[in-house]
Amino acid sequence: MAEYKMLLKEYQKMLKAINNFKNNNGRLPNYYDWNTKINGVKATIRLKKEKYQDAIDRVNAFIKKEKRDPNYVTVEGSDMTASNSSTSSSSSRNIISGSFKPSCSYCYSKLPYTTYKTSFENKCGRCGKVGKMTDTPKGGRTKIKEGEWTCDVAKGGCGADFCGVCGKEKMNPAKGWLIQVDVPSKVRHE
Repeated sequence: MAEYKMLLKEYQKMLKAINNFKNNNGRLPNYYDWNTKINGVKATIRLKKEKYQDAIDRVNAFIKKEKRDPNYVTVEGSDMTASNSSTSSSSSRNIISGSFKPSCSYCYSKLPYTTYKTSFENKCGRCGKVGKMTDTPKGGRTKIKEGEWTCDVAKGGCGADFCGVCGKEKMNPAKGWLIQVDVPSKVRHE
């Protein structure tokens, strides 16, 4: 693990994402993936629950003592990805990302119907094959306007479909979930 300086604005964004996750799921996330730049290179830093909670405690103690917000907080995390492009690649994991609307019964009951940016491991939650997931808006009369991830049969996958927001398989009952690598964030339309 390495130490990084998280600026106040990034810290506030983290707090908001953690609180949104808690409000939607009734618990704190197991980790927070912080998208930032390190030496001009886009990177995603994974903060485990105990590490982001420690940062929150230290910021609160600083505010109580100094009567002002800090300029930054030092956090300890694992550098997951680094990329110069808008699409992150990972040396340790194959990550898929996209923008989706809730498309399963779980999300319909828990989230506002809006667009969310999400990232998952590119590993099927049903068959376990890696690198087979495809963003599939579907076609023709059965077009799924929300979007979904499919374990692509053309790539040797099993054909299972998953909600693009939470990663739940779109079967009743679901037989698997995609592994989420960040907290879903609402996409702002300006």
